[in-house]
Amino acid sequence: MAAVAEEIHAGSSAGRATQQRGRSGRRRWGPIKAVRGVAQGLTSVVRAPARRLRNRNRRGMASMSSQLMEPALSGGTFNQSFQFQQHLDWLTTTVAGGLGRLVTGQQQQNSGLSMSAEERGMSRREFNFPEQLCVDGSCQELAATGHRTWGSWKDGRGLLQIKIYDFALYVDKDKARRSEVGSKFRHREFSDLRDDRQYYNSLRSAPDINMSLLVRTNHVLPIGVMAREYERILRKRITLVGGDRHDPDLNTMLDYFKESNLPEHVKWGPGSVRKGTVLTFRRTGCGGLAAKANHEDLGEVPSQQVAAALFDLYLGDNPVHHKAKRVAGQKVHEIISNAETPVHSLIPKLLPV
Repeated sequence: MAAVAEEIHAGSSAGRATQQRGRSGRRRWGPIKAVRGVAQGLTSVVRAPARRLRNRNRRGMASMSSQLMEPALSGGTFNQSFQFQQHLDWLTTTVAGGLGRLVTGQQQQNSGLSMSAEERGMSRREFNFPEQLCVDGSCQELAATGHRTWGSWKDGRGLLQIKIYDFALYVDKDKARRSEVGSKFRHREFSDLRDDRQYYNSLRSAPDINMSLLVRTNHVLPIGVMAREYERILRKRITLVGGDRHDPDLNTMLDYFKESNLPEHVKWGPGSVRKGTVLTFRRTGCGGLAAKANHEDLGEVPSQQVAAALFDLYLGDNPVHHKAKRVAGQKVHEIISNAETPVHSLIPKLLPV
């Protein structure tokens, strides 16, 4: 019986192999299987160094005596090497995962959603922000959420879909209704304003609309890299809103994010910001800009151009997230036209942080 079973198994295997062969007699793998095989190979190759570094680090820590560890920790050498390995671990695994999703086509897809629902609906799992932001007795409503990815589509890094931070935009409803933007645009249909540059520029620069921006980091980020990136962007954006790239208030705002001025509880070792750190930027009553790190105030500047430059990054031309810009524009239009849709219908109900 065993011999018969082996013969039947061999015959069925040969039959399947014959069906998979083309007329030329070669096995037909197909382009999709071939590409997926390459992606899986790349993923395993790139992740292997990270696993070796992690295991080596664990063995080194276990064998290190307390007498040797104290001077290493006090000198900072151990911390720096450990952080380097952690950054390398994150980079290799994230890039590998991005390559795998890109090549195998395993990215999240919302094919079952309509276009309006796709633009309005943000994932509850990805964006966990409160529906209201209350400061000094006044509350602002959640208008939109989005994320910033690493690099851009032009240089290829954006294809990996590596998220650097999530963000949320908030608007004061009462002040929006009484603002100049409200009186100017409330009688127009949003279908006409959807891509209206003047509408979004008026919104980003309106000193009489209290707005806030929450930024939450998705990874441990080097403070120097983050500060230089914001400086480069804001100095460029402030000229687009009619300001001066050498504005003293802009220099003051940028100084708030130097390592020496950041509170210790947001730092992860020397030179880095913890994952999950929340930075809050709030447009003040006079149109200036105030900044917080988690719940600790960093400072405030009176310049309206500095505030407009920051919000231009999310509401102006070439924004961080195009869909979030349009969702915010629609939410504000519904507020000022007194035809407001409940926030949970624009964005799925979110849990407080």
